[in-house]
Amino acid sequence: MAAENYLYEGIIVTTFGVIDSPTATNPNQVTFNFDSPGDDDKNAASFIHRIKDIGGGQFEATKLTVEGVREVVMTTGEAKGKLLFSVHGFATKPREYLENTIANAQRDFNKFRLIPVIWPSEGDLTKYYEDQFFSELVGKLLQSLTPTGQKETISKSILCHSMGNRVLRNFANEGVTFDNIFMVAADVDEDLFNAGKLNGDEEQALNIKNMLTKGKGGKIHVLYSKNDNALNASFFANSFRPRLGREGIKLDKVIPEVKDFIASKDVTNEDGGDGGHNYQFKPHAIDYYESMII
Repeated sequence: MAAENYLYEGIIVTTFGVIDSPTATNPNQVTFNFDSPGDDDKNAASFIHRIKDIGGGQFEATKLTVEGVREVVMTTGEAKGKLLFSVHGFATKPREYLENTIANAQRDFNKFRLIPVIWPSEGDLTKYYEDQFFSELVGKLLQSLTPTGQKETISKSILCHSMGNRVLRNFANEGVTFDNIFMVAADVDEDLFNAGKLNGDEEQALNIKNMLTKGKGGKIHVLYSKNDNALNASFFANSFRPRLGREGIKLDKVIPEVKDFIASKDVTNEDGGDGGHNYQFKPHAIDYYESMII
């Protein structure tokens, strides 16, 4: 099959429900659609690649094991061992995101190979609270992909945009590690990493920190803009709680165990200071991610 027949040829992680549909030529074939979220079981999240539109809102793809992902990554393409998992935010239509946003962004990266994490956003600006619900669930579903009992050999980082940081917050566990964690325009409470914070407890913050690959010197990088208009709206939608993606990190308030492993990057004036929210794949942001490669 020619590559141009694929909707998206690269590897993705998805929490949409995939159905095993083996054929004689492809025993790992699955089918799915973008209207069916995964169930809360051990197969809730999957690595797939070579997605093809087969009509009627249905798609075919090839499912990969963790070992299969490693093999594909190490034998094809540029930036062979440098992965950047990318978790999208609120109001994202998965097909458009893959065909346009990710396909275009990949061309701008020189050192990272993008692996998008596709979760069932409603794709509608009026469905903010519905997406909040899904983001909580997705974080738990992604834990089904946490490898056990094997040493990771691939260099990987994770980029979470906007509400994708709620996914990160709920996914965080020590079973998987990242060289760097990029929290961009984060639509989570500003005090997530603070000691003695008012909202919630410190467990999630420590879980995020504990996902950093030990001994490599990587950090949690919080990219924020004081002019992020979308997060200003989110401030009101979240009962007047300031958002991390507008406020950045105040090191004097951070949990002591996290303080040496977190950094803020103020991008307010990097892209004209125009109040933008979707700057995660702008050149200045990509340059920052790639400058942190270990």
